[in-house]
Amino acid sequence: MLYVVIERYRPGQAPAVYRRFRERGRMAPDGVRYVSSWVDLEFRRCFQVMEAPDDDALRAWTKHWDDLVEFEIVPVRTSAEAAEEIARVEPSALPIACTLSAGELEARRDALLPGLLAKARGREFVPGGVRLRFDAVDGLIEEIAKVVAAEHRCCAFLQFDLRVEPGDGAILLEVTGPEGTESFLGGLP
Repeated sequence: MLYVVIERYRPGQAPAVYRRFRERGRMAPDGVRYVSSWVDLEFRRCFQVMEAPDDDALRAWTKHWDDLVEFEIVPVRTSAEAAEEIARVEPSALPIACTLSAGELEARRDALLPGLLAKARGREFVPGGVRLRFDAVDGLIEEIAKVVAAEHRCCAFLQFDLRVEPGDGAILLEVTGPEGTESFLGGLP
């Protein structure tokens, strides 16, 4: 589980915190992993992301620092995990947005909807989204399945319906979602 740990240095104790860290290290027990941290410009607070199996394991770490630091521990989840949970509880509450950064989107473009759109023989807007038409070629269904799995993680508001015509007929993929999805999809290349 991930935690944001807000450390408030006791008055005048920031140098002692860094001294102890230099001398003894983080003193985290097995299973507690440091992810990253930031310190405010006045050396009053440190914001850490830590990973631990549970609260007790994290407290086993903080007890080594209680004399120098006051701790506020907040269990957190990633934005992608939050989107999945909201979708499970209330699908219509999901934002019509991709959780990937612009850099991540650009790096993974070919493995996501933009890459699939480039292979479509036709594109037709339907209520709430778009229907893509593909020629039946070897490996395409598997490729579509990979794109759907990837998109489900970063664009949890989307719904995918795959239809495979008999024989060598067309492969149709409908991508739909709540209000605003048509505009979102229309903005893809």
